[in-house]
Order: sequence, then structure tokens, then C-alpha cells
Amino acid sequence: MLVLQSDMKQEKNVSFCFPTNLRLQDIHKRMINTITTIVNEAIKLIELDIHKSETTDVLKSDKHDIKLAIDKKLGDLIYSHIQKDFPTHSIISEENEIIIGQDDYTWIIDPLDGSVNYFYGLPFYGISIACFNNQLELSNQCYDFKSLLKKPVIGIIYIPYNQKLYWAIHNHGAYCNTHILKCPENMNSQDVLLSMNFSGRQENMKDMDKILSKLVKQVKKIRSHGATAVDLAYIASGNIGALIQRGIKIWDFAAAYIILTEAGGKFSTTEREPNSWDIIASFPNLHDFFIREAAIL
Repeated sequence: MLVLQSDMKQEKNVSFCFPTNLRLQDIHKRMINTITTIVNEAIKLIELDIHKSETTDVLKSDKHDIKLAIDKKLGDLIYSHIQKDFPTHSIISEENEIIIGQDDYTWIIDPLDGSVNYFYGLPFYGISIACFNNQLELSNQCYDFKSLLKKPVIGIIYIPYNQKLYWAIHNHGAYCNTHILKCPENMNSQDVLLSMNFSGRQENMKDMDKILSKLVKQVKKIRSHGATAVDLAYIASGNIGALIQRGIKIWDFAAAYIILTEAGGKFSTTEREPNSWDIIASFPNLHDFFIREAAIL
């Protein structure tokens, strides 16, 4: 197995160590080296931001969302390292302009998933980075994001508050730090937590309200954490049984999609509008149940 070492209390650094029995391509090792550098530098940026005396800088705020200076700083950090180490790759991000590369690799990043939680001091936020072995292309004057998902390479989600790094390499399994992740396979819906995150669009809110009313008595409890990547990581680790969400962007779930499917979880999605996705993700044996009951895909 691939071992990750972390001593957050002392140096706040994470590092990957490669055992001899893990056969990775050279480009995978280079990607992990780049991601390791990014995560270590991101940790320092977040620590500085959290512990500074003044209030966290807000770049933009609307009725249901917020953009922080730390979002932009993290986005710039991730972009700079990927562009330096992989100058021919494409990059998609929530915070930066799309870069179209010449090579058949595309990175999808969300520098800070859960910005609102971060601003209000809630622990549900994380850094999300994924790479796919497809070139980003235009189709009918829109980017063909759906084709990217067919060839996953690597996905990581780092959650600062509990110092957990969720990661997966295609066909090599999924891990949380050094622990192998495997979704439970024989759970009853009434024994699991269901997460539902709500977008600001009125039509989506109405649909989700109907689903909430329908499922509230069929699961243990329903939670809304406001961070898609974190929720999906928690499904991969067995903490949450399912996530239902409407109207999200590809960077919200790209890395978690790789981690969850490598952990044996099920993930279904529909792109209803360009880069506006409805998703249902769950433990494998409950997937058909949640698809049938939610009826949004």
C-alpha cells in the first residue's frame, strides 16, 4: 500500500512514501509529489489566515454564498504548482480561469470547498484536487465536462480541522491517511445518515424539500453540512450513508467522485445544464433505493 505520513502537531507537513509493491506510473508519482507540496503550503496559508487578528477577508458575498481572500490565495497556489510541474495540462477551478492545455490530462480543483463554513468557524471545509486522463474540449460551445469523468487518475481531499487526507489513485484503492477505505455493503437505510445540501435556486429548493419530506422517516437522521467534497469523503469512510444534492459544479465533486468509487461506493449524476449537476452518492447496496426515492436523475 501507499503510506502517507503526517505530523501535523509539529511540522504540519504531510508526505507520501512509496512501497516497492505499489506499481505506479512515473506521472502518478510526479502528481503525488506536486499535491504533497500543494497541501503542505496550503496548510500554512490556512493556519496564517485562521490565526490572524483581523476578520477573514471577504471578496464577494451574495444571498447564499461567499468568496473569501483565502479562496483566491489557495487557488493561485494550486494553479502555480500545477502549471509549473505540468505546463501542458488543462486546469479547471472555481476560483481561476480555465486553462486549456495540449496534453491529455485535466486537473479539476476546488481550493476551499465549504467557504461559508470556514467563514463562520464551522469545521466542514476542505481542499479538493483531482486529475483526469482526458483533454478538456468544447462541445456545442460548452466545455465537455462529462467526458472527463470517464478517465479518473487521482483525487485528494484534505480536511484541515481533523488533519485527514482522503486520497485515491484509479485502480489502486482509496485511503484516509494510511487507512484503506471500504464502503459498508449491507446497511439498512434506517441505520444511516443522509446528507442533503441545498442550493440557492428556488426550483432546486422545492425539489429538495419534497425529497426531505419523503426520506426523513426512512433514514436515521438527515444532515446538511454545506460541503459536497467533505460529505462524499465521509461516505467513502462509512460515516454517512448517502448524499443527495442538486445544482452543483464539477469541482465540487470531482476529487470525491474518484475517492468514493475507489472505496466501492456508488455515484450517479446528471448534468442538467452546462456544469450544473444533480448527484446521488451512497453505500453500494442503498444506491437503487435513494435513486428511486429521490427521483431526480
